Amino acid sequence: MLRSLAAPALLGVISIALLSQPASADQLDAAASQRVRVHGTVDGACGMGNGGSADFGELGSGGQQANFKVSLRCNVPFVLKFSAERGALTNRDFPHGQGPYAGSLPYTLDIAIPARRPAPVMLTGMLRSADLLGSQSISSAGAIADQGMDVRVTLGRVDSSAGLLAGNYGETITVTLSPI
Repeated sequence: MLRSLAAPALLGVISIALLSQPASADQLDAAASQRVRVHGTVDGACGMGNGGSADFGELGSGGQQANFKVSLRCNVPFVLKFSAERGALTNRDFPHGQGPYAGSLPYTLDIAIPARRPAPVMLTGMLRSADLLGSQSISSAGAIADQGMDVRVTLGRVDSSAGLLAGNYGETITVTLSPI
């Protein structure tokens, strides 16, 4: 009785081996070209660090400079919008001055941003403080940035022959980063 059970099992193995033959050459030629689609995404990311502050100390007749390195990384094109609270370094108590003494000191911002489009380019801009009251923009024009932004603030000259009115002077510049 054991013999009869072993024989059908052996036949089953043999029949499976006969059915699993390789495909013929004609069948392989029909499938010589195949498409494999590969997909993926990279999320857009734009960010900027704090710019800090500058203390020019005793304000003379102008011309002093302060330099900043601002962290800036965008893997998409972007626009930077610069706006100023007062449009000049301004006396906190008497922004229009008094008598012959001026109450404000203009400045310029020189902007330099190393970027890629895909070759390296330098995005630059010179912005005057008075123009920042209505805001000014610098576009990356399709470039991306990952090496930060250099900002130089240069104080202008006093408009009054008497000089600046005594007091504390200040200004707030807002930079807004927008990915395109």
